Amino acid sequence: MISIDIPEGVYTMKAKRSIIKNNALRYRKASKREKKEILDDLKEVDIFDKENH
Repeated sequence: MISIDIPEGVYTMKAKRSIIKNNALRYRKASKREKKEILDDLKEVDIFDKENH
């Protein structure tokens, strides 16, 4: 399992962009399976909807 940096709390659009930007390098280097895990984690905390990637 991959651990991504997602702070607790309510997320503004600016905060969501920041979280995605901070995890972008890890996502680019990840395998297909790891990318799915990252997207699932982001979706779980309502940062990113997999349908819109």
